[in-house]
Amino acid sequence: MFENSLNAFPDHLRESVLCALLHNVADRLNIEPRPIRLHVVDTSSWLAFTRLQGVPTVYISPTVSIGVIAHEIAHCLVPTRWLFFAEGIATHIGCSITGHCREMLFLEKTPEAVVQRYWDFSFEQFSALLSATLDRPSAFDGGKFITFEGRLAHMIAAAFVQYSLRSIEDFVSRLLETDIPTPEEFLEQSFGMSLNQIHALWYAYLRERRGMTSSPHIASSEYPTK
Repeated sequence: MFENSLNAFPDHLRESVLCALLHNVADRLNIEPRPIRLHVVDTSSWLAFTRLQGVPTVYISPTVSIGVIAHEIAHCLVPTRWLFFAEGIATHIGCSITGHCREMLFLEKTPEAVVQRYWDFSFEQFSALLSATLDRPSAFDGGKFITFEGRLAHMIAAAFVQYSLRSIEDFVSRLLETDIPTPEEFLEQSFGMSLNQIHALWYAYLRERRGMTSSPHIASSEYPTK
């Protein structure tokens, strides 16, 4: 069911499909669903965005895939000011719901696989992405989404979120409830170790899962551009 767009379902089933999707997303994040609005815009153009003011609302066109809708629902369920987690959670959900990363223009089936293939696991880049906010330029900016840099940033964040959910069962609940001022402090408190140690442990985890014996870095000339 989650491979389709809303156009694949009769009008009388769309509400049930969207309700099931909302609960599926909440279950994957180990949180309770919260009231949101899903507004289907009758247009032939591709449309998908979220407004968080008041009751969180997702605006979508019928042609948008279920994976993209799930991505926007995740934004509504976890309205964090930290872009690394906001985009990481939403991208993780979109990929896991559909079982692929084609919406992000990658052929790999998981963010982990993308990261293992295309990223050099730079701690400096990890730290820079982690500190990204709406009030300063970053790789998460909407205009950079069509670039490899922007899409890879979403994959890095999604892969780390996936690791965090496996490591800490209530990770998203902690994120929603925290009053810690920075994402670095939040992670250090949640994992009980320094940011350097968290990064190193994540890298070791991915190496073990892939059976890597060396850095997965690939020359930039091998990066897909579209």
